[in-house]
Amino acid sequence: LGSSRLLEHLEIDDVVDAFPVHGANGIWGTLAAAFFAAPFYNQQARPFKPNNDKCDGVFYGGDGSALVVAVVFLLTNIAWTAATMTMVLVGLKTVIQIREHDDIQELGIDDSKHGGHVDVDLPAAPPSAFRSAGRDDDA
Repeated sequence: LGSSRLLEHLEIDDVVDAFPVHGANGIWGTLAAAFFAAPFYNQQARPFKPNNDKCDGVFYGGDGSALVVAVVFLLTNIAWTAATMTMVLVGLKTVIQIREHDDIQELGIDDSKHGGHVDVDLPAAPPSAFRSAGRDDDA
């Protein structure tokens, strides 16, 4: 909930809340395991491994090794994702148009691309509005 509101406050366009659902929850899940990993379950998962106590969560007497590994993993994952998606999006932007023009976005993608209107409280734009933006209905 907090990450979704943060995106709204920063005016970052994430229509389906992909970052709050996947990114923020994934970060929390990784950190939570480093904080709350109980020794009993570590022994069950790794019964014959040496240094099993290093996998215990910080709140269960762990020495913080699991937290360090979690933070390094998260930073590496964020860097990898940022670099990969930057390359993909820059590549797509040079080949195809990623975003619609501002006037089409204001009218609504549902009306302009799908011929339907979702929000019943707002009037649907007439077809002539799309032709004036330099586009035809058959495209």
